[in-house]
Amino acid sequence: MNITSSATEHSVTEKSMTSPYYLHPSDNTSQMQPPILLNGENYERWSKLMLNSLRAKRKIGFLDGSIPQPSRDSVDAEKWDMVNSMIIGWIYSSIEPRLRSSVSLVQNAKLMWGSLKRRFSVSDGTRDHQLRSDLVACKQEGQTVEHYFGHLKVLWDDLADFDAGFECCCRTSTCAAMIKYEQHREKIRVHQFLMGLDSTRFGTSRSNLLSRVDDLNLDMVYSQIVQEERHLNATRSKEEQSPPVGLSAAVSTPTAAAVRVNNKNMKCTHCGKSGHEVASCFQLHGYPDCWVDNNKGKARGGGRGHGFDNSNRGRGRGSGFRANTMQVADTSNVTSPGVPNFTLEQ
Repeated sequence: MNITSSATEHSVTEKSMTSPYYLHPSDNTSQMQPPILLNGENYERWSKLMLNSLRAKRKIGFLDGSIPQPSRDSVDAEKWDMVNSMIIGWIYSSIEPRLRSSVSLVQNAKLMWGSLKRRFSVSDGTRDHQLRSDLVACKQEGQTVEHYFGHLKVLWDDLADFDAGFECCCRTSTCAAMIKYEQHREKIRVHQFLMGLDSTRFGTSRSNLLSRVDDLNLDMVYSQIVQEERHLNATRSKEEQSPPVGLSAAVSTPTAAAVRVNNKNMKCTHCGKSGHEVASCFQLHGYPDCWVDNNKGKARGGGRGHGFDNSNRGRGRGSGFRANTMQVADTSNVTSPGVPNFTLEQ
């Protein structure tokens, strides 16, 4: 007895859930929103998404009139009013806020749906021409391949709604005529996709794919272009991470003996003179090139120091310094073999 009662309850519950009058407890007027909102220029795509959502809830009959409003004394009158009001709320919430104030809130979902169609839908011929123009003008222009292809796919789908294309007399999609027509349309889409790619990045790949377009379909071409994009991005990322190559000039580092600070309180334990320490004694570590013994008028060298010819000595107060010069050939027009685009002089 309990089993029979449970089965009966389950049958009644399942039947009520499949009824077009059924509303889930969680349903509310702002619950159902399609992926895009109606903005006045995307009616065709918005309407398809809305119809798909309403079809999933078995509510299409309220828009096409197949579920008419019952008489006021009917047992379904209240149910119809509830569902009708819910659909009106769903439609209203799927419109962009800036347009909602201009949409009339009528008491019938079918009338509201028809009003939106007359207001935002354009004629088939005008829309067909607009979509074909948009396809010609659609270019990648720095977008990712995925984003560019998605834009093309939306245009192709919208165009297919207006252009039913070829239909065979047998009305099947497996006949030879329909297969040939689909292959022709696929080839057109492949050309449109490839010709809109950025030439600077995909010029070579596009030429290679166009040369064998008869053997490829749209999915195969898209996959190869995406792989090429990933390869280019990976290569660019490695180049950005590589350290910059610069030119460096070797400079000599002065020895400890070449740089010393005269301090009268210091006394060298090697030469016995004051003013420096043994760590910077020229006699022990060598005289720098700029050192001149003013008392004797010549350079003194000792240990590891380097003397120079007295004839090269300057006059006056600057006689203690000289320039080390070397005669070199003119290399302003000679290209360096080790560093391209730079001369030896540079």
